[in-house]
Amino acid sequence: MTTLNNRTLTIVLVALVLFYVGARIIRVPQREGVLETSLVRMDSSSVRQVTLYPVAENREEIRISRTNGGWTVQRKDLAVEADSNAVKSLLGSFLHITGNRVVTEQPSKWDSYRVGDTSGTRVVVYGDDEVVLGEWWVGEAPAQGGMYGGGQSYMRLASNDKVYTVEGYLHSQYNKAFGEWRNKVFLRADKERIAGVTASGQISWSLKRDSTAWLLNGAKADSAAVERYVGRLASMNLAGFADGFQPAKGADVLLAIEGETGELASVQAWRTSDSTWVAVSSQRPQVYFTVDKQRFGTEIVPASQDLQPK
Repeated sequence: MTTLNNRTLTIVLVALVLFYVGARIIRVPQREGVLETSLVRMDSSSVRQVTLYPVAENREEIRISRTNGGWTVQRKDLAVEADSNAVKSLLGSFLHITGNRVVTEQPSKWDSYRVGDTSGTRVVVYGDDEVVLGEWWVGEAPAQGGMYGGGQSYMRLASNDKVYTVEGYLHSQYNKAFGEWRNKVFLRADKERIAGVTASGQISWSLKRDSTAWLLNGAKADSAAVERYVGRLASMNLAGFADGFQPAKGADVLLAIEGETGELASVQAWRTSDSTWVAVSSQRPQVYFTVDKQRFGTEIVPASQDLQPK
């Protein structure tokens, strides 16, 4: 009798183990997804165009296209030079995107993960002859520390219904407003080559570097303040754009940045309101930027007293 009971218990135990293993094989892929699933893998050199439909722009199309001279970004009829670093980062994300968990396979739940046709940021990548290399939707995952948070996004391929979690903040990388893709360079100069800066018009002063110090209108300037100013001027980006601006008169302020043997760059600026200026540099003469009064008076054309010894 004891032998029979032991045999029965052994059979029951084996049956339970087999049932558990079978349940895991069947249920884990459905509930937890397949780990390390390759979703996107492409050579960035094969990409000719990327179209984005970001939530930040109410899913209005933004088109990033490769040209002979680099990259352009376009929204509606406005096509402008793109920020090369932003595009490089975008292309880098296409090298290999890996899904680490399937959270749903039901289209009815897509919007819960912000990857639905009208709730997610859609990405379409084209190669030569407008061949589609990839298409997917990306949604923002919960904040750091959430169930699937900690630097992750949700992603759905156009080719199937599965929604994956993927490592990295892809959502914030793709979900950008048009202006964030634009080239924001306003001025670039070698700081060590700048020998003088002259302002004229509504604001007027002259800075000259001699062998030991900076001179403001011939008198000793606050060297520390001038060094800070010249350093900012030598590498300046501006994020506001005055598309369509047409000067109705000559510039209110002119700024000349001078080297030892001639002019390195110049700036023209117009005061358009009590709080706003529009400025353009000789390095990008077709691009007008908007600048608030405080930044203009601190970084572009400060008042002479701000450069005098304290």
